[in-house]
Amino acid sequence: MVLNFDVGFSEDENLKWRKSMEDTHVIQVPFMGDESAGFFAVYDGHGGKEAADIASAELHKFLEKELAPGKNGSVKASFMSAYEQMDDRLKFDALYMGATAVTCLIREEANGTRKLYAANAGDARAVLCRDGKAVRLTKDHKASDQEEQDRVTASGGWVSMNRVHGVLAVSRALGDHAMKQSVISEPHFWEDDLTDGDTFVIIACDGLWDVCSDQESVDLVKDEPDAQAMSQKLIQTALDNGGKDNISVMVVRWS
Repeated sequence: MVLNFDVGFSEDENLKWRKSMEDTHVIQVPFMGDESAGFFAVYDGHGGKEAADIASAELHKFLEKELAPGKNGSVKASFMSAYEQMDDRLKFDALYMGATAVTCLIREEANGTRKLYAANAGDARAVLCRDGKAVRLTKDHKASDQEEQDRVTASGGWVSMNRVHGVLAVSRALGDHAMKQSVISEPHFWEDDLTDGDTFVIIACDGLWDVCSDQESVDLVKDEPDAQAMSQKLIQTALDNGGKDNISVMVVRWS
């Protein structure tokens, strides 16, 4: 059975001057020529937009090569390699800039199961609605996180005022090669079969999550008629809740 996708994307028009410098997004349906597959991503740049622009144009292409027939690697290994290759590609283009990334792949496998895969580096986040409950698929890689602080310190770096080297609030990202020893690109990875209770996923940069909790976001939009209305409602709620950062929100539904 072919997966049918309903995808909505919205951005904060009131801060569009700022968003235009930072965020990009990708919607690839079909993915790799497969009508039952979709790739969805949001990239949030810092220090400039170039790293986010390059990532949005190329990361899914690296993933396609890793997932190609004959590779025989796991999907997790494919995501890990794609992020590593993307980061390496930015070595000469993103010395003092970078981008957080949240990427999702939804597809029907050869055995007929429907799978959702998610990976992220940084504080952009993906949240699944499962039986009405919010399930976080990603990990916020922030310098304020104790586990990430310990990793940065072990690498020879340091954290001050909850910023890596006193500069960067995220502890993982694509790019930022001037701090690559501490700011790594290795993503968090999640995968699971989709069940009848899984209805949509919210993919957004930290501008939403700074002011809306996972469950609040799911509750706000689960009764909306389509994905575009859902994404627009989340943008407006983030603004109503005092959001000041750039806000980009994607909602993906399937049937």
